[in-house]
Amino acid sequence: MAAPPFPGLRFYQPTDDEIIRNYLVPKILGTPKPYDTITTEDVYSTSPEHLPLEENVDHFNDNEWYFYTTRTNKNHYLTRNGYYLTTSMDEQIFRNNKVVGFKRILRFYLGSRPETGIKTEWSVHEFQANPGVFPAANLLGNVVQEKLSSLVVCKILRTQEPSVNESEERDRDEGDSSGIDMEELPSTSKNLKGTKLPQEE
Repeated sequence: MAAPPFPGLRFYQPTDDEIIRNYLVPKILGTPKPYDTITTEDVYSTSPEHLPLEENVDHFNDNEWYFYTTRTNKNHYLTRNGYYLTTSMDEQIFRNNKVVGFKRILRFYLGSRPETGIKTEWSVHEFQANPGVFPAANLLGNVVQEKLSSLVVCKILRTQEPSVNESEERDRDEGDSSGIDMEELPSTSKNLKGTKLPQEE
């Protein structure tokens, strides 16, 4: 079987590691791959439904879109009719036992305040490269340094959650359960100094 034209095509969903190594890092260095069709948008000032989603449907899963954007160190961003709110700590992304990047999750809410916000079906998985995999800062140009600190990939997701009636019916069918949530809390991000940029396979 021939190799897929670009990482992620076979299943229409690149892995977290591929997003960092094959898309974000080359974009930061100014050498994007020929298969990179991800566009740059001001994601965090725009409500998800107002993003150019129709231009991003050829290569990935339904209800899943990718954009480059810039970020700050805030944990929430306001739009005209709502806001993005961080709902997770930074999760480390590994490649060959080295941290190549970080992922955090944001949810989009309607409204202007968390006290009255209405959760929507939209969420964002944000991917940031680990500065520790790049050469020393003094070997990078100013443009690359600026991109390294601010440029990220956002995976926009739209998930259909069951209605209240559907949830109640499912609970009745399955019965009560009292299992323990074994999901691990993501680790706080840490830069690894002196590591080399992982080589593409």
